Amino acid sequence: MQKVTAIAKRYTKNHDIEAVILPVFSDEKDDSMFQDYDALLNKQLSQTLDENKFLREDTTFTLFYTNKKTKAKLIAVVGLGKKEELSLEKLRQLGGKSFSYFAEKNISSVALPLISIKKLKDTDESTTEKVARALTEGFMLAAYDYDQFKTKKEKEDKEKKKQKIAAMQLLVFNEADFQKSQQAIAAVATIVNNVNLVRDLINGPPSIVTPEYMAQTAKKEIANKPYTKITIFDKKLLEKNKMNCILGVSQGSVNEPKLIIAEYTPPKYTKTIVIVGKGVTYDSGGINLKPTGYLETMKDDMSGAAIVLATVKTAAELKLPVKLVALAPCVENMPSGSALKPGDVLVGASGKSIEIGNTDAEGRLILSDALHYAATYKPDYIIDLATLTGACIVALGNLCCAIMSNNDTLKQAITKAGKETNEKVWELPLIEEYKDDIKSDIADIKNIGAGKGEAGTITAGLFLSEFVGDYKWMHIDIAGPVWTTKGSAYTQKGATGYGVRLMTQFLIELSAK
Repeated sequence: MQKVTAIAKRYTKNHDIEAVILPVFSDEKDDSMFQDYDALLNKQLSQTLDENKFLREDTTFTLFYTNKKTKAKLIAVVGLGKKEELSLEKLRQLGGKSFSYFAEKNISSVALPLISIKKLKDTDESTTEKVARALTEGFMLAAYDYDQFKTKKEKEDKEKKKQKIAAMQLLVFNEADFQKSQQAIAAVATIVNNVNLVRDLINGPPSIVTPEYMAQTAKKEIANKPYTKITIFDKKLLEKNKMNCILGVSQGSVNEPKLIIAEYTPPKYTKTIVIVGKGVTYDSGGINLKPTGYLETMKDDMSGAAIVLATVKTAAELKLPVKLVALAPCVENMPSGSALKPGDVLVGASGKSIEIGNTDAEGRLILSDALHYAATYKPDYIIDLATLTGACIVALGNLCCAIMSNNDTLKQAITKAGKETNEKVWELPLIEEYKDDIKSDIADIKNIGAGKGEAGTITAGLFLSEFVGDYKWMHIDIAGPVWTTKGSAYTQKGATGYGVRLMTQFLIELSAK
């Protein structure tokens, strides 16, 4: 994986860096930094832009060779369109595209200025920290590459291969911004590292990333952090706690289930949050086997578990003043002679009986045991994240997840965090009448709703709501955004790491209050 670093640095004329990126706008005069470099290059930059107005438009890069007139080898002028339309997401994309633009140009370090702006479109206020975070986030996220199973190239091929960027400098113009930018960059480095942990877990082969592997990863990554504790429920402890839904889903697999409990309890906290993540390390569908075209990416069905574990690690490393508990039920859903069958009935930890209408609706089953257990912490909020329904992708596509909640304050907080991070969320209603669709003739409830998948995402949310009691709760269906076949300015094909930044921003905002 490409390793990159980012630092804040005070701006000086003729900056000592290999490549400098100069953002320009179509509705505002160029800043003093642009003018400095323009003077060094004998007005070459301004003349080019004057003759080609379109170069000031969105993310258009124009490259200039300095020919040793300045210490930098290259200057890239990048158009950002109208400054009044600038957003955190556009800054994040600028960071990502800047990495990609120079990645194959044999440039090891680039400099980006801290853009000064009073108001951004997608946040309540524009601050130095937010601008610094967005630029650095995009740059560092774009550097990710899952290459664990790539064959090592011969030495001569490596020498021929062009060098990728290793460092970014964020240029600041006063001492106050320098201090704030340093803090923001340090936080981003922590967050991105844990986003990449999630990407690695999801991209990893399901033959390796088993429930046991998830448990060992939690111990390795979290247990050594301050104020953290890892507890693993193996099969015997699951049986002792009557978690028959987790046991039932896993009974067709040779890989035994685990419930991973990661706790972060700082000395002083005012809120207790429990986050629950679905951890189906491979989902074949069970007896209701998935068809070709769906089986190939079902290693991503443990995304929720990876996200909640990484979020606890992030909270501990950022020293956030909230008690955070992650519950990650991890299983493998496979067909075999011992597998769960349609028509079976499970009685989980809650004591409710559940008729199995479809073995491919397994995620809600393992979550039901974990959600019931969440109440033992008497939390202020319970939030679950799960790649739960294909219906969610049909409704919202791959760029947005669905949220359902019984609490308006929680909905507003998560929606705000989604806006700030561009990890988009959209509320779906918990329509009470649809509860009739999950009534069972032989048990208390069944694990599928109406035929033809009508309101499939909502009925899944209603099913989960049966296991949270009176606690303030939110369900986040992340089926779409956790995986991409296209990539973007700062994501690559495969696992996106979606969810860590969303949950971290929510916790940061909660801590600030």
